[in-house]
Amino acid sequence: MTEPLKDLVGTTFAGLKVQAVVGTGGSAWVFRAETTEGEPRALKVLRPDGQQAMRRAFETEASVLSRVDHETVVRLVHTHEQDGLRAMELEWLDGTTLADRFREAPFDVVDLLEIWKAASEGLAALHDRGVCHGDIAPSNVMVDDKNSVKLIDFGLSEEKGGVGTLPFLAPELLKTKTAERGPRTDVFAVGACLYTLLSGNFLFWRPKSPPTEEECCRRQATWTTIPIERLRVGLPSSASAAISRALAADPGARQRDAGELARELCTAVDDAHLGRSGASISGGFTQHLAGRMFGD
Repeated sequence: MTEPLKDLVGTTFAGLKVQAVVGTGGSAWVFRAETTEGEPRALKVLRPDGQQAMRRAFETEASVLSRVDHETVVRLVHTHEQDGLRAMELEWLDGTTLADRFREAPFDVVDLLEIWKAASEGLAALHDRGVCHGDIAPSNVMVDDKNSVKLIDFGLSEEKGGVGTLPFLAPELLKTKTAERGPRTDVFAVGACLYTLLSGNFLFWRPKSPPTEEECCRRQATWTTIPIERLRVGLPSSASAAISRALAADPGARQRDAGELARELCTAVDDAHLGRSGASISGGFTQHLAGRMFGD
């Protein structure tokens, strides 16, 4: 850890008692903190040496969260500035990211469909307010032990082009640096997450290390995606249809927004319950895929 953020532990910042570092990144650190009433909070502090793009992402996230109130979107409590440091005070979330959860335990089809239905409902609340997430990926979805969902990390909502988590970016974002994000790019990302987590296959690449933007573009142009129903036995036809539609290369052929996708996934969840066999992604498969997905 480098200064000055490591020195925040054990101090009081904007009235919050800073207790521990829970996450670090290139643009911000996240701390567990506590109010004077003993309520836990997450304190996301922008690195003071961050580049302009990082500062812009931080302010974008604060702006988006101030406009959206939904049970599946992390709640912004306050923004703070103290001693030259800019911070967001967020609700404290118990649980882990879907990426981390995937490493730890298997999911069955119903659980994954329910998680992404809930995530899509949160995205729909964003889309209804004219904003998008911009970087939907398993690492940006939190789940607790009851599979309750929270969307996090909204800093790329207003960015253009192929910035974000490459395996889950819509193809149009990789074609030009001026391509704009919108509801249909979020829809594609949900479809890509479902495809990967259900099948064990990325859409357009299978490297041992993260791909470059150029490689993603090249593979998208030449790779024919294997239909999800051929890779995941027992998946309801309504689920495969919703995922396939979300992954359409033509944005106009996808669901128009996350609300429409959520309704289709609701049907898929009902169908999956009817045919539920308890089959899950095996532990061995989980560990193997998690390593490929998240660099372990």
